[in-house]
Amino acid sequence: MEPTYREYPYPETTPGSINNGKYWHQLSEQNQEALNAVEKWVQDEQIDLSQLGTSDLHFSLLILRYLRANRFDATKTIAHIQKNIEWRKTMNVSEIVSQSPEKILGCTLEELTNVFPHWHSGYDKTGRPVIYKQYGKFDAGQIKKLVGGKNFDNVTKYHIWEQEACGRLCLAKSIADKKIVETITGVVDIKDMGMSQITSDFLNLTKAIAAIDQNQYPETMGRVFIINAPAAFPLVWRMVKPW
Repeated sequence: MEPTYREYPYPETTPGSINNGKYWHQLSEQNQEALNAVEKWVQDEQIDLSQLGTSDLHFSLLILRYLRANRFDATKTIAHIQKNIEWRKTMNVSEIVSQSPEKILGCTLEELTNVFPHWHSGYDKTGRPVIYKQYGKFDAGQIKKLVGGKNFDNVTKYHIWEQEACGRLCLAKSIADKKIVETITGVVDIKDMGMSQITSDFLNLTKAIAAIDQNQYPETMGRVFIINAPAAFPLVWRMVKPW
């Protein structure tokens, strides 16, 4: 008999592989009660959790991501889910997902990657999709020109498209490997990155992307590796760390 999601293990490097009571298979009694409370709210209010996307093996695992992001406070978790459902309607995420990156951006992917190299680079040994981003060539001013010259709305929509694509990669890998893959591994290459890149455009764009990741895609970043850090990195890090 094929195992169900309830029997799938987490990757060995998941924090939940150490019994901290926050992950499936080993929830503490208190955290299980929080999960039960949110699941009861979903059932009683007939909340359609598919509005939050379809990248999780089961809605219980989706709820657990939101619970971990809110320290297993059921009330805050419910509010977070409600806000995210409304955000997805406002942003029309289903429409974004149905479009090509080129249509979303208003330029070709080749043009964008010339000023911001980034790509899906296979999977790590635990099964997580690896997303590589090279910030040494990141040019926020050129990116703004490519997408119309007014703001970064198209770029943030493209980031939403990327996040949804990563979710689908996680789901496909979970099914293929019969284990729970719900996070990605990020590789941030900052070779040749300098202070001249830290413009107001750079800060505004990175702040907007960070807000989307934290609020709309909670608990989806498994690991981040920063490589090729230049001498100026400590100063740059102090500037962006608050976000």
